[in-house]
Amino acid sequence: NKDLSCAEGFCPAFVEVRGGSGPKVVDPKIAAPQLMEPTRSEHADILITGVGGTGIVTISALLATAAKVEGKAIRSLDMTGLAQKGGAVFSHVRIAADASLHTPRIPMAGADVLLGCDLVTAASEEALAMLNSDTQAIINAHVLPTADFVLGHDHGTHARQRVQRLKKITTNIRQVSADEAVVERFGDATQSNVYLLGFAYQLGGLPLAAASIERAIELNGAQVERNLAAFTAGRIAAIEGFTPAIKVESPAASLTALMADHSKALQSYQGDALVARYQALVNSVQQAEQDLAPGSEVLSRAVAQSYLPLLMIKDEYEVARLYTDGQFERELVNQFGEGAKVRYLLAPPLLGARKRSFGGWMKLPFRLLAAVKGVRNKWYDPFAYSKERRAEIAVRDEFEGIVDELVQNLTRQNLAIAVRLAKLYSKVRGYGHVRAAKYDAILEERDALLAEFRAPAQVINIFDPNARAA
Repeated sequence: NKDLSCAEGFCPAFVEVRGGSGPKVVDPKIAAPQLMEPTRSEHADILITGVGGTGIVTISALLATAAKVEGKAIRSLDMTGLAQKGGAVFSHVRIAADASLHTPRIPMAGADVLLGCDLVTAASEEALAMLNSDTQAIINAHVLPTADFVLGHDHGTHARQRVQRLKKITTNIRQVSADEAVVERFGDATQSNVYLLGFAYQLGGLPLAAASIERAIELNGAQVERNLAAFTAGRIAAIEGFTPAIKVESPAASLTALMADHSKALQSYQGDALVARYQALVNSVQQAEQDLAPGSEVLSRAVAQSYLPLLMIKDEYEVARLYTDGQFERELVNQFGEGAKVRYLLAPPLLGARKRSFGGWMKLPFRLLAAVKGVRNKWYDPFAYSKERRAEIAVRDEFEGIVDELVQNLTRQNLAIAVRLAKLYSKVRGYGHVRAAKYDAILEERDALLAEFRAPAQVINIFDPNARAA
């Protein structure tokens, strides 16, 4: 069920991993303390939201089985629609002590508990319509990428806005880093929803006994030991108050902090000379902008963010550095264990655009390339003369020229146009022919914006005292 077509693309960021001892995980058996049983109601309407293929229907089935174990009435409805893998799934689970339930669907604004296994679906219009001011919401902090995020390069998770949408209806929200906790214990996030279930149980949101849920897990028969451990770990986390906030997009850092972060990245990429080049250009924009509009950073920030990727081209030296700086090796061992065999899927420009597979022996050439990154773009750099590299350097130089023109001719009337021009170059992304196509796509808009920026400001005559009344 994995789509591996991306491995055929031009991006050099893929490897093929075989073997390995497996991730280092904590023993799934938890020596749990005597856990206090929460105060529970006799009935509850539980809305479970998440993404197809991640076990949402399984959680619904576990609750239904646990209710049957206790002899309680249960009605459930799994609304998967067209979702198979990656689509939105909503499960309605209604549990009562008697047979008073007549419909499996939770009434509008009738949910007692929201088990949000995914923030995007939890904050959707369909889910929000089920909530009320008393709804207890337990939300997984991990945000799965949506189609908009994959297809739109500038589309963020909007986690902050999604949480705010939930808070407009109920403030009884607990945000739980379920994926993070489960990955640390088991090496992957498969049990994150069961962990969340344990968290919700300990808060008293489920009208079932822990023993009934544990029995349902055993009857399900899939990874019983791990699921029981995840359920217990979720209960312990609720008692200990382990509820890290959702990692929302933080407010924009100051320009000074942004430049410091960029400078650090450029230092690792190349060295002092490139850092100085970056800072000189951004500082010139900042000075011009401050002279024109004190306190404004909008143009300086746009230039800084567009300029960085034009300077930090992921060329042969950078790919080599990223594979050999130690971080890749650490993550490889953490995820696959010792002894994993790696093959690098690369598309060297000198060999054409087709992706080729190279064995572990590539570590030596990578180390050599990373060690001599200082020759980048020098006359003796063998890669500097490729068509691809010359085109990338030309775009960088073009951007610098345009920014210089913006600085020299900036006015209050054309400031907004200058910002649009600077941001336009952030669309030039990717590698090789993909990057070239992105650049070609902005040319028409670039020319139009330049013409608008260069056009003389029009004088608007608001009142002419010499004009005769009609």
